[in-house]
Amino acid sequence: LLATFVDARLLTFDNDPDTREPTVEVAHEALVQHWPRFRLWVRDAGDSLRVRQQIAASAAAWEEHGRDDGDLARGLRLESALELAASEPEALDPLEREFVAASDRLRTAEADAQRERIEHEHRANRRLRSLLAGVGLLLVVALVAGFFAVGQRNDARAANTEAELAKLISDSAAAIADDPELAILLALEAHRRSPEPATEQAVLNALGRSEIGSRAATFEPLDIAEGCPSTTQLDRDFLTERQMAEGRFIARDLTTGEITDHGPAPDVCGTWNVDPVTGRSVVDAEVGMRRWVGTVDQPAATEITDQRDGTLFPFRIAGDRFAASWDLDGSTWTVHDATTGEQVGSPVEVSGVYDVTMHPSGDYVALLGQSFDDDDGAGIGRLHVIDARIGAEVHTFDTERFVGGVAFDAETGELVVAVEGVALRTYDVATGELVAETPLPSTSEVRSVGIRPDGAVVVASLGQVDVLDRRAGPVRQPVELRDAAHALARPDGTVLVFRSDGRMEVVDVDTRPLIDRAWPIPDQAQVSINAGRAGVFDAFGLGAPEVVDLQTGERSDIPVDPDQSDVPIVWVYPEDGGSWTIFADGAMVLRRDDEVVDRLDIGVRINTGTRVGDLLGLVSVRGGDAVASLVDLTPGAPRVIVEVPVTDISTVIPSLDGGLHVLAFDGTLTTYDSKGELVSEFDTGADEVRILTLDPVSERLAVGTFGGVVLIDTNTGEIEQLQDGSQVTNLGFARDGSMLVITGADGTVRLWDLERDAPAGLVWDGTGSVFSSPSWYDPETDSVWVATSGLLMEVPLDPRRWVQQACDLVGRDLTEREWERWVPGGGSPQSGCS
Repeated sequence: LLATFVDARLLTFDNDPDTREPTVEVAHEALVQHWPRFRLWVRDAGDSLRVRQQIAASAAAWEEHGRDDGDLARGLRLESALELAASEPEALDPLEREFVAASDRLRTAEADAQRERIEHEHRANRRLRSLLAGVGLLLVVALVAGFFAVGQRNDARAANTEAELAKLISDSAAAIADDPELAILLALEAHRRSPEPATEQAVLNALGRSEIGSRAATFEPLDIAEGCPSTTQLDRDFLTERQMAEGRFIARDLTTGEITDHGPAPDVCGTWNVDPVTGRSVVDAEVGMRRWVGTVDQPAATEITDQRDGTLFPFRIAGDRFAASWDLDGSTWTVHDATTGEQVGSPVEVSGVYDVTMHPSGDYVALLGQSFDDDDGAGIGRLHVIDARIGAEVHTFDTERFVGGVAFDAETGELVVAVEGVALRTYDVATGELVAETPLPSTSEVRSVGIRPDGAVVVASLGQVDVLDRRAGPVRQPVELRDAAHALARPDGTVLVFRSDGRMEVVDVDTRPLIDRAWPIPDQAQVSINAGRAGVFDAFGLGAPEVVDLQTGERSDIPVDPDQSDVPIVWVYPEDGGSWTIFADGAMVLRRDDEVVDRLDIGVRINTGTRVGDLLGLVSVRGGDAVASLVDLTPGAPRVIVEVPVTDISTVIPSLDGGLHVLAFDGTLTTYDSKGELVSEFDTGADEVRILTLDPVSERLAVGTFGGVVLIDTNTGEIEQLQDGSQVTNLGFARDGSMLVITGADGTVRLWDLERDAPAGLVWDGTGSVFSSPSWYDPETDSVWVATSGLLMEVPLDPRRWVQQACDLVGRDLTEREWERWVPGGGSPQSGCS
């Protein structure tokens, strides 16, 4: 029958029924008729082998332990052994037959003893029943009525509990867009009531869609004296808030929230600015128009006696200098020594200044102003750069739109300028020369610019935060800002957001809900992960390929030989102490410490492929024909194991037994062994195949298509279509095959619980370019690494971590008003995080 099956499947590739042999039709008909029996025969043969192996092992242990009754077979194992002994007695040796017989005798003896005990108990029970019959009769009516009432009450409670949970989950989902904080709190309350997969999914969805995920801290306004200006005074790096409150110098750390009292102030109201590096400070008091210079711990050390008309208001202080305007309209600016208060150079006349920035060293001052076109009156920007060492203007830049923010880079000596809705421009501070320009992605009003320690530029606008390379453009997807009245980019890469309700928030653009760690990668990056490291290269050939350490984010470039510099790279696979670079022309190069230690050239152009362990499955083109190859990348002995022709440009993946699975674009799955012999072939129902991945535990295949995910059990041929419906780009198994990580073409990442056959929730709601980069599960941390939307990010999979992150994110419980409005069942407010 098997031979007939193989012949029929091979011959029926001929789709013309007129050219088929009659025997083929007969064979095919026999195949269809007997295939279920054949599958049962294969299954039964496998079961028989397993039973024989179990009997042999158990009999050997029984003999070794002196034929102890405790080692004899019982239950289902005994039933299987007796069945085999009856049907295939020749399959057992003498010791195994004795073992089965002894097990059967023991079962009979135990059954006889059990019957005697039961008879004895029955006689005793009959005596007791006769004594209790009268009492029992009296209780029957009461018990029946009681049980009926309790059952009804429990059923009502259960139905009510389920309805309340459903309402909490539904209201949480509905609140995600308008009030993400409330959505998380309702999901936490549902989980408090019933910790189960459905409520865990509610918490996960609330986090995955939350727009407050990057919020690191929230601060309420400080209390200051009534009648004093409420404008928040910030250090140059926006990390500390300074106030003169009730006659005291007060400082608040805008990361930790810690408040420090620096002693008595000379006035109830006033302004106090401090350079965070040198600790020099400037104080301007409203009463009497008095001002002082000093230090952070002695702000009023030296009074400035150079009186002027109007207040000398210090906008910024840096190093040993501060810049100030002493006109109400801000048209005259001076630079002062921050130690003595003396003026440096002459006043600088400007117009329409609305912001000022100083170089961290205090050597330069940038004034952001505006002017108007004489012809049509349209507003344009004007940027003034003052050399603070001499107190004179050295550069003036006119821009076609307002300048939203500027920042000095102390490392490169560059001035970065954000022209609203136009471009991010970089100037050499010393010469004023334009050295770089890249378009701004945001169209909303730019509020400030900051330079991170890694050199990336953070542009904060009213609607979003962008992170850019000043020469190459965006390096990641923007972070949306909600309810932002103002935003300031800080040197550490975070953003200080002023909300319309008066509160301040710190937004960390490098963190997201459900993300433990994240490393930026190009939007069009191809990523391959192995041994705790990721091989990354730009799919469009921009920049050198590199390896990223997943624990630290440390990067190292991979050299490419000059003769291969023009050949496209297909993958970069990390190895212990090195990495394989796979080129499109078929060359494979293993490097360690920048030295080539292994090389293999398969001589064909590579189209696609997938790696499992040291085996790499490839689909290539040779002479116009598609070829599937299985390559062994074991360091020191790389080789091509087998090649087989395929019908089209397919997707391939090595099998766990050393063979090869080939999945055609039309969904036909063909499996070959390590010698290239056909093992099986069938239609999976997958349409327009995009990606293929393998569970290393069960050897199930997950196929990503334009319409969702198809699961294939390669051992049984069973096929399951997940009800997802999205265009799938990346897939990855996790948790011993019990969970599937699905990345959509829009960059969205979801989890699917394969044990429950149900969605587990939304992890990431980002958008962006996504390339075929399978996710990677790390069992040590119970987390999965996913490449999407310009990020390589680590996602925890333990539901307890999701709940903890939700609690940390909102940092509060439902208020009494929220409880009354949203929580069913009444009662007093409970903490969802206790």
